[in-house]
Amino acid sequence: MRIQNKVSQSVQAQRALVEQLDLSTGLLTNYSKLLIGEQQKFNAGESSLFVVISREQKLIESKIKLNTTFNKYLTNKAVLFNAMGLVIPSLEP
Repeated sequence: MRIQNKVSQSVQAQRALVEQLDLSTGLLTNYSKLLIGEQQKFNAGESSLFVVISREQKLIESKIKLNTTFNKYLTNKAVLFNAMGLVIPSLEP
């Protein structure tokens, strides 16, 4: 029963992490578009460097969040495989 609970928890966590990855990917795309638009406004003299840098910071934060979430996803996947009794193949030659 403990193994079944552990597998069930890992599956639920995996689903939540997939949703978070989807949201993070969408945010990354949107922040990238906002930065491009702000750079165009800056080049046209309609924006300030401060706003452009703020957009860049949000984009960088979004990339970090996406990488962190992906790391959690992979870690949870390893926990799920372990709970199911599967062996994770080594990446070393």
